[in-house]
Parts: sequence; structure tokens; C-alpha cells
Amino acid sequence: MDRKRAEKAILLDAEEAFREPGHPGFHLAAPAHITMDFWGALKKDGVWHILCHVFPDRDATKGETVFFHAVSRDLIRWEWLPVPIAPGEDELRMNDGCIDFNEEGKPIMLYTSVPKDPSIPRTHRAAFGTEDLSAFFRRDEPFMTLKDHGGPAFGGGWSDPFVFRAGGRTFLLMSKCVTGDGRDLLPIYEAEDDSLLRWVYRGILFERSGEVVSFFPLRGKWVLLFSPYAATEYYVGDFDPESLTFRPFRHGILSHGYHRQDDPMDRGLYAACVWQAGDKRILSGWIGGFPEARLWDGVMAFPREMDLDEDLFLTQRPIDGISSLVLSAEQGAPLGRSVRLSSKEGRFLLSLRLTGGKGSLSLRVGSEEGKGLCLRLGGDSLRVNGDEYPLTRPGSDLVLLFDRTTAEIFVGDGTTAATAVFPLPAKPDVFWETEGGLLVENYVFSRLDRAKPGWGRMEAE
Repeated sequence: MDRKRAEKAILLDAEEAFREPGHPGFHLAAPAHITMDFWGALKKDGVWHILCHVFPDRDATKGETVFFHAVSRDLIRWEWLPVPIAPGEDELRMNDGCIDFNEEGKPIMLYTSVPKDPSIPRTHRAAFGTEDLSAFFRRDEPFMTLKDHGGPAFGGGWSDPFVFRAGGRTFLLMSKCVTGDGRDLLPIYEAEDDSLLRWVYRGILFERSGEVVSFFPLRGKWVLLFSPYAATEYYVGDFDPESLTFRPFRHGILSHGYHRQDDPMDRGLYAACVWQAGDKRILSGWIGGFPEARLWDGVMAFPREMDLDEDLFLTQRPIDGISSLVLSAEQGAPLGRSVRLSSKEGRFLLSLRLTGGKGSLSLRVGSEEGKGLCLRLGGDSLRVNGDEYPLTRPGSDLVLLFDRTTAEIFVGDGTTAATAVFPLPAKPDVFWETEGGLLVENYVFSRLDRAKPGWGRMEAE
């Protein structure tokens, strides 16, 4: 695939795509066309990087994709760089992987090569990057194949290599590894040296998997994320780099709202990606399934900071940098049981503090039947547009990040999260009311600006 030709085809539709009424304002989306997984998250020299899959053809729903590369200094305002690499002559597409650094400190992309011939199994290849990560150059020979990986006889769909380090050693996990008898396994490999091109099979880390795996330390524990063709799940536990065993003792849903894998128009947050920022971890992922989109579909979830609470449940909240998008804010302590707020452009952050114990909160954005957001919080569940999700634990706070056709919802201390995609409401006013003993003690309603991605290289500070 010619990457320049693919890039040009996508950019030709960029302005029109961005002007579509339902296009989110501050969620990162590729310039145009269908966008899929965001991956390759890393921070280098003060700059945050992310890659995503984009279809060059405006009407495509499967097949060939190219990688687009976005950069940011604050995880809020992004700029698109030129396509860094495109599939080779023998490749249909390049699946997710990761970007790391070899013994010489040079960037290296490890990815899954999907051949044009479906009878040929996938292999895993490397591509070496320039210092600024703006371009990658493919190594001819794969670094791992089904014939030489040293482990069980997996099916040909294995994918998504992920590198991590522990105990002074370097390891690699592989997703979608299914045996002939249907076991979905998560194999672990160890690097023979710092080239990241030679790996030795060390066994099975976990006897359950899906795709797009991440594994990282957080507050002295280890967190495992993967997407089992349904809502992304997490496990929290202990990892022993000597015995290569992972002992989980917490399990949960990262974000409710993802529905049917076989329906590309019925999806919430999926395929999580994670940046490391010192001891912190910043989470994002892909949100797809926008019903009214014509020249685009798919955005990156708004970055959120992850943590563990005192019981080692995973928590997540929008990063503090969102304050840079606030145009105006109002706050209050409503005395009544119902409130209406005007959002006008349909881009806002709403934080509610609840009090009074038992009861329920009903919140609506927009009033048209079948459009907008309908949310109900009460007891031990959260209901979003007809779907009901259990609360990890009851909470006295609700945070709603609303972006025209996208809603990201966080309950309590962020141990429960949900994502919803819906048609654009004609009048995105916010209305809520409470029942029973539950009351809204106070709220902060912040109207947000639109952060249109730029095109080209970032200027030096």
C-alpha cells in the first residue's frame, strides 16, 4: 500500500468530516474515515504519542488500514503527523503491537503482520523508527512465527505483542492465542537480549485472554487488561518475575458499554491503551459505533488517570488537564429535586455530589425519543440508555463527560465507568431529578471548548 496515497485520500475528507454535526469536539479522531484501535502509547522527550488504524477508503469496514500518528504535549490538544508506515506488499494490514526501545535506545515497533492470503498464518515483525518516531522501516524477517515460537500450537489468529519489564528482565505477551481444543491462553516470552528481536517461550501467564493485552505495575501490584470480544476487563494481583506467575485477586469491567463484537455500530470503549507517566498510568482506548457518522467513525476515549483504591479496585477519572478546555463554569447547591442546565453546544463536564442515602437520580441530556443520553443511578446499579450495569461499589459522586454524541460516565471514586454513543440530540440541555431520599448536594457544570487536531509537525516550545 502506498502510504502517501492513503494519507491523501483520508485528508481529502478531513475538513468535511470534522464539520459533520455529530463529530465530537475534544475527543481525538483521525482526520477522516473509520478509525479503529488506538495503540503504541508512549511519552518521549515530553511529547505524548499515539497510533491508530484508519481505513484509506471512505466506504471500507474491513481490510486494509494504515497507521496514523498523533502527538500532544498535554493529552488534550493533538496534532497529526504523516503516516509513519504502511503495510508491505505481502500484507493486508498491520495489527496492533507496541513501540519500545532496543539496546541502542532506538525506537522499535513490534506488530502483527496479517497476510493478504488468508491461508497463511500471521507472523510478528519489527520496524525500526527514526529518533522522533515520525517514520518506521520494516525488518524483512519476522521475529516470531507459529513454527518457531516454542510454545503450544496456536491458531493463526494470534496477535498484538506487548512488551513489559520486571525484575531486571524483559518479557512479551501475545493476545488471541487459541489452541485446537478452544483454550484461550496468554503466553509469556522472555527476551534473549536487548535487541527485542529474539524471544524464548516461558509458559502461560494466564489461562484467559482476548485481544489487545496490557500488563503493568501500579501501587506495588500488577494490572492486566484485555478485551475478550466484549467489554474490556481488568485483573489486579501479584506478579512474580522469578516464577512468572500472576496471582489475581480483583477482577472487574474497565468500562461498561461495549456490546456486540460482530456489530461495528454497537460499541463503547474497547482495546485499552496505557501511557506511563512516572509512577502514574494514563488510560485511553477506542470508542466506535457512531450511528450518524458519514465520513468518520471512531474516537479515542478521553485520557483518564488510573489508580487503585484501598481495596485494590481499579479507579479512573478524566485527567486534570481538561480544565484547559473550560470556557465557563457554574456551580451550585440546588435545594429542589430537579434542575435544568443549558449546554448549548453539547460539550461539557458535569460533576455531581449526592447525599441522602437511598433513592435514585435520573439524568437526561436532550429530549428527543431515541436521541441523547438517559441515565439513572440508584441502589446498586447504573442504567444508561436502556442498559443496566452493576456498581462495583455505591458512590456519592457522579462525573459525566459529554461530547455531543459521546458520554463517558464515572460513578463514586471511579470504580465504575461506562461509555455511551448515541445520535446527536437536537437540544442538548441537561435535566435531572431525584427520587426517594437521594439529593444532589452540589454540582459543577463546565462548558468545554472544541480542540480541533492540527496537521503537521508540532512547533518547538
